[in-house]
Amino acid sequence: MNWHRLNIREVYALLAVNAQCLSASVAKERLLQCGTNVLQGGKKKTIAVILLAQFKDVMILNLLADAVISGIIGGLSDT
Repeated sequence: MNWHRLNIREVYALLAVNAQCLSASVAKERLLQCGTNVLQGGKKKTIAVILLAQFKDVMILNLLADAVISGIIGGLSDT
């Protein structure tokens, strides 16, 4: 459904609501049907995990390898 293309009256009709609010009976019915409007908390990532995840990219690994090789052969300014 392309909600962004609908005008406000069409959205109200599709959701069976009006501009003021839901009736108490409709609100209870939707709460039972859909559940509460609460995001589930995810597992928190530590700073170390976030930092190490940056090195999964092939291009980053390639640049690191190039820097090490450049440092070994004496091109410190390129490293």
